[in-house]
Amino acid sequence: MSNCSAIKLRDNAGTTIGWKSADHCQRWDVTTDGSGNSTIAVDASTDLRPQEGPDANNLTSLPYETKAVIMPDTNVPANDAIDSFLGVLSNSTPEAVMAAYNEITMPESSTAGITPGQTIWMAGYPYLHRDSNGVPDGGVPQRELLETKAVGPEAISTSDGKSMRAYMTGLTDISSSGQACVEGMSGAAGVVSNVVTTASGSQKINYRYVGSLYGYDDFTPEGIFYKYPGFTNEQIREIRQQESGYDLRPLEAICHFSTRRLTPENSRVAKFVRSAGSRSQYSVPNLPRVVGTGKLRPPATQFTR
Repeated sequence: MSNCSAIKLRDNAGTTIGWKSADHCQRWDVTTDGSGNSTIAVDASTDLRPQEGPDANNLTSLPYETKAVIMPDTNVPANDAIDSFLGVLSNSTPEAVMAAYNEITMPESSTAGITPGQTIWMAGYPYLHRDSNGVPDGGVPQRELLETKAVGPEAISTSDGKSMRAYMTGLTDISSSGQACVEGMSGAAGVVSNVVTTASGSQKINYRYVGSLYGYDDFTPEGIFYKYPGFTNEQIREIRQQESGYDLRPLEAICHFSTRRLTPENSRVAKFVRSAGSRSQYSVPNLPRVVGTGKLRPPATQFTR
């Protein structure tokens, strides 16, 4: 895994027990024996602790290592791709992490109830630091909070020919903000939030994950974040409009969040196993940088507390 983002998973006591990212980020060598047990071999010195922090120069490791990952099973049909996978920390179990993930993640059927234009937050670590015009300026990559707007459910084709159910969000002004769901943000969670009243009468912010960031499209004429070989960015907008049926003319970029959830029935667990000797380049995990939901909170004036 390289240059990707993740979000923490916590148990009912608020303890971080795992993390969630995008399956397309990981390229590890997974070995499965005759009994169906999957492992990932890593060198004895490999640091399996995820990191967090405000920028690439100020990262700290979580206190627990990642002992296993939960990934889509290889038997998942090609027309029903899943782009999420979970990290299991050494203070927990795959079952507990799966339960925490499903508790905070919206059922796919519920995403159709999101109001178009509703704010969907996301936070992650773009691969490059960019100035206010979106141009890489050599600065230190830092954690960024993005406020995107809900567009609606969609079906997209993945780069390896599969079909994926997803949710589309949009950004209207990346030209001035220099922010978008670009490389490095993959795996970040789209998050909806609302204020709920507890049994005691107090109020708290309730978060639900919409899905994992799979990809994005840049519609700016100058191609601030990406230029499409053989197409103009405006032609890409027209193609995406025809595919989705949504009016995308007000938007400068769109983000695609994979919405199909992992379950015990469509996933497998692979444990990390340390051993001496060299491994292939795909056996050395570069764990994602994690963000907690506390980092997703916008200015307090936008919420009734």
